[in-house]
Amino acid sequence: GAVTRNSRTTNRRATQPKTAVDSAKGKNKAENDGLWYKTAQVLARGLMLVRNVSFSYTRTQGMMLPNFQPEIGDFFGQSHATPLGRAPGWEFAFGLTDEHYLDKAAANGWLITNEEYSITPAIFNQAETFRMTALVEPIAGLRINLNADRQKTDRSDIYYMYDGSPKRFSGNFSMTTVGLLGGDADKAFGKFLSNREIIVTRLEEQYKYTSMNPSDGSGKAPVAENSSDVLIPSFLAAYTIGGDADRMSLDFFPSLMRLLPNWTISYDGLMRAPFMQAAFKSFALNHTYKSSYAVGAFNSFANWVDAGNGLGFVKNVTTDLYMPSSPYDVTAVSLTEAFDPLIGFNSTLQNNMTLKLAYKTSRNVNLNVSSYQIVEMSSTDITAGLGFRIDDFNKVLHLTKTGGEKFNNDLRVSADISFRKMQSLIRKIQDAVTQPVSGDQQTVIKCTADYTMSRMIIMQAYFDKQISTPLVSSTAYPMTKTSFGINVKISLGR
Repeated sequence: GAVTRNSRTTNRRATQPKTAVDSAKGKNKAENDGLWYKTAQVLARGLMLVRNVSFSYTRTQGMMLPNFQPEIGDFFGQSHATPLGRAPGWEFAFGLTDEHYLDKAAANGWLITNEEYSITPAIFNQAETFRMTALVEPIAGLRINLNADRQKTDRSDIYYMYDGSPKRFSGNFSMTTVGLLGGDADKAFGKFLSNREIIVTRLEEQYKYTSMNPSDGSGKAPVAENSSDVLIPSFLAAYTIGGDADRMSLDFFPSLMRLLPNWTISYDGLMRAPFMQAAFKSFALNHTYKSSYAVGAFNSFANWVDAGNGLGFVKNVTTDLYMPSSPYDVTAVSLTEAFDPLIGFNSTLQNNMTLKLAYKTSRNVNLNVSSYQIVEMSSTDITAGLGFRIDDFNKVLHLTKTGGEKFNNDLRVSADISFRKMQSLIRKIQDAVTQPVSGDQQTVIKCTADYTMSRMIIMQAYFDKQISTPLVSSTAYPMTKTSFGINVKISLGR
């Protein structure tokens, strides 16, 4: 055998002892390095503030053209019959058609225009959707999710079989915005009433340059203070953030420049504290805001006269005068907003007990143009809850384990109590008065206990109690509802 010995040589160098000046220099250098490092961390966090952003724009179009004469061919649906030519055309085959295609089809003689047999109009549909989402993390543990969307659908019905090809259109519209944010609703209504005078003045200035000379000798009427052209812009200026009656657009359908995002905020950074880690497995604060402006449905005026630049007139059958009006017949618009929740938290303690608390508010403001009213419905909700889980509950009861050797017969108990207040008001625009319509206060108690007997059977005991107290006694009366019982859930899935 052979024996090998590894030798290690250590080089030693004599060093001089550090002086007080050297120690101070080293300390300052360490402090400077730490300062630069912390500064770099702050800058890096600022650069990575926005973690991701996504945008999407979708536009879809559809067309239905009845009473089309040519037969459809086999190659891309194209017919080669003469004298009709190639029909329905390459633009139709590749989905590149719009309302101008109707003029081409009529010029080529492809349509049956006999009023006796063809009464179904040509229909053109278009839908536009814009969506944006973003995730922002300004500090560790704080996540802000932003989302915004704008949707508009249009439908045009063109009666090409009649002279002039009269056109009717309809659709709906919605977009996210930021509303009152819990502001004074009475003050907002007062601002809405005063905004009307400003909007009337602006519209009168626009219509001053339009010419209207009806052949029947009818005259022009001034801009009506309670017309939809005045009420809807006044409503948006009063009930949305940043609305200014002196400068904002008078369009019923705000552009993308007026699009505002909603948000969801969550924060779990408190778990970094040692005393929180000792008491909780998880603890998160949350806040959500949702708001949208919507035109539920709109149609066109049949007797609208175009005066150019989006302006026009509609003849009033009562006064026989032409009234300034947009082409849109809008009967109602609405603004909804909700803090869901305004502030809340969800937590799990070290002993697996869960605690939660949430304070929610919501408001729905509906402008009814035809009845000159604003209907407001608001609610507040405070909910507190707790729950816990007991593993192997059979051992606690000293019962034989069921469901198999590795199955956990757990017991889950939860209890929630909530206090709700709901009320509804009608604000009459012409009289400038507010009238309470309905409202009540509710206390709701819910308790459940779920016991897992096996993988197929779950037993549940429940208790629900609801106590309602009306705020307007003429519309309701105090009421209490109680329900309790036992449910058995059987799952037969493999």
